Amino acid sequence: MNGEKSCLIEQFGEFETGSGLFYRYASLPNVGDRIQGHRHNFPHDTIVLRGRAHVIGRYADGSLAFEVDVVPGEVFPIDAEIEHEFVVTEAPYAHYCAYASRLPSGKVAGRATGWAPQGY
Repeated sequence: MNGEKSCLIEQFGEFETGSGLFYRYASLPNVGDRIQGHRHNFPHDTIVLRGRAHVIGRYADGSLAFEVDVVPGEVFPIDAEIEHEFVVTEAPYAHYCAYASRLPSGKVAGRATGWAPQGY
C-alpha cells in the first residue's frame, strides 16, 4: 500500500478493493478504550494490526457467543448478527474489519450498506 492510500484509510476509515470487499479501519489509543457493542447483517473478519483487546460476542438473546483476547497478526471471524464489543487491553490498538456488505435478502451488495440493518 502506498502512503497516500494509508492516509485515506486513516482519515476516512474504509475502502473498497474493487472486488466487492470492504475494509474498515479502527484505532483506539488507550487501554480501556472500547468499541461499543454493535452488530452487522453480514459476517466479517477482524484483522488485528497492533495492541491487544478483549472481545465479547453475544447472540440476540444476550447469551454469550464468544469471549476472546486478540493479539497482533490474529484474524478472527465474527458471524452476522452477533453483537460484539472490543475493550483495549494493550495500547495503542488497531484493526481492520474485512467484509462484503449484504442486502436484506442476504445477497452480497457490492457496495457499502451500513453497519446495522437500518443502514440498508
